[in-house]
Amino acid sequence: MTMADLYVFDDKRSVFHFILGLVLYSICLPNYYLITELVTLVFIIYEATEPENPIGTLGDFIEFILGAIMGLALSV
Repeated sequence: MTMADLYVFDDKRSVFHFILGLVLYSICLPNYYLITELVTLVFIIYEATEPENPIGTLGDFIEFILGAIMGLALSV
């Protein structure tokens, strides 16, 4: 699989990654900073240790980061 095969939002889990980032950084970050950081750390460790193609893992991180950026934009 090459970088050209990177698909973002390619399955149902992709939407979950986006919503997780969105909720964490729009609702939880202003009120529960430690919970936000803990869940983010757990997500990163889970994705890093998941037996998946590295390109798929990169897509999962992109989805989460897009949600986090949208969440930060909504919370400002």
